[in-house]
Amino acid sequence: MANIKEEPLPLDIILVFGQKKIPIHLDLSSDDESKFITVEHLSNKVYKETKVEPSCQKLIYKGKALFKTDDTNSLKEPISAFGIHNGDRIMLLARKLEPADAAEKPSQAKKKKDSEVIDQQLNEVDNTTLQQRLEDVQSEVEKICLRCDELVKDSRRISESLALKSCKRSFVLLHEDSMKLLERVDAIHSSNNEEARKLKKSIVGSLQVQLDICEKEIGDLSQKLLDD
Repeated sequence: MANIKEEPLPLDIILVFGQKKIPIHLDLSSDDESKFITVEHLSNKVYKETKVEPSCQKLIYKGKALFKTDDTNSLKEPISAFGIHNGDRIMLLARKLEPADAAEKPSQAKKKKDSEVIDQQLNEVDNTTLQQRLEDVQSEVEKICLRCDELVKDSRRISESLALKSCKRSFVLLHEDSMKLLERVDAIHSSNNEEARKLKKSIVGSLQVQLDICEKEIGDLSQKLLDD
């Protein structure tokens, strides 16, 4: 675990969930025995704000998952151990509940089993190498970056309502594609390969930049449409 530097309480961060940016306010209640805000505090708060069960959450900060659903010890980690500060952004990827899960809340044993199945699926390696898999994703990210640059240029030239709507829709689709790639790269485990880990971190950083651009352009185009 990294050296813990206690952050001043309360702590305010931004949760990025799809195209939503949700303010998350974290503080310790008077009857809380914890000395630090932990990952579990954050996970519970995320559940209250999004209704995504902790067992279905994947919380990512700077390309690193904050906890594993089958590792209760990781939930007790202070979030300051990850270098999280006021105003930082944390991304949420959510696994959808199956109909049976939604109808009946699974037991802890079933949650653990489901988590093990998910981890097994994510760890299945095809015939390509880890490096090749990441390079394949990187190639797709580069295409998204080029497409994003083109759309930004287009958005500066157009003014007609139909063209603005079409451009906005293109940014929405690009945002969705970026999220799918982020989920895909998150499923590639590279902890034992330093070179792959660095490449994965670089890819995640590039995708987060593209997501930021898409969100800004969607907001700007929405405002232009309102002004018209």
